[in-house]
Amino acid sequence: MLEKINLEYSGDMNGRYMVFEAEEDADFRLRMLCENEIPGFLPAKVFDDGYMKKLGYDISGKISLSEKLTENPPDVDLLYNLLSEMEKTFIRGRNYMFEEDDYVIHPDTVFFSESGMELCYLPGFSRNFRMQLLGLLEFLMNLIDIKNQENVVSYYSTFVSAKDENCTFKSLLSGLEKVRAECAAEKSEEKKENAEPILPVKKLRQRPKATGIFLSLFFVSVFTFVLLFFLFF
Repeated sequence: MLEKINLEYSGDMNGRYMVFEAEEDADFRLRMLCENEIPGFLPAKVFDDGYMKKLGYDISGKISLSEKLTENPPDVDLLYNLLSEMEKTFIRGRNYMFEEDDYVIHPDTVFFSESGMELCYLPGFSRNFRMQLLGLLEFLMNLIDIKNQENVVSYYSTFVSAKDENCTFKSLLSGLEKVRAECAAEKSEEKKENAEPILPVKKLRQRPKATGIFLSLFFVSVFTFVLLFFLFF
């Protein structure tokens, strides 16, 4: 189940921002996040209104996962993209010693732009990442087209695998690729079974050529003439 998060939005001449209250436990990671432009991470900066320190994430020209789902229901390609991009972002985050439980995984905090997918990292957030991922998967499962067998099997199998405390992005992606391959094989087999049989083409008996008929008549005529000649002469 998705965890409720407290966020607000603000905008100015410089852009549009998603704003969180800065966590008290934020440390050097906050400075690392704000001072570096890291691929896969929403750019962030600190706002201080004199009462409370807040952290704003630049979402100008970007669309959230929630907004994206209003256009099209989730499918297998979306799930694979989410997992693979999360894996890449987590790997980059390790270079800055980012904690995995400080990622905010929610339909409203995952964004897409021309450059790809970007995640929200909130130093001091401290929410179990695996539980957040399970909540997101459950949310997506409720939106998929249940008539599509590949979608149902892919999301359900990934959700079950994510419950394992020892699961990794690599294992989730590997399992998803296996399901996709099996579904593709089943579709191919169904096409073969439903294909109409090709009827054999009957060979048409060729008609004798006119030249052969004329030659036959010519030899018969000659033979008859010779035979009559010897009979009467």
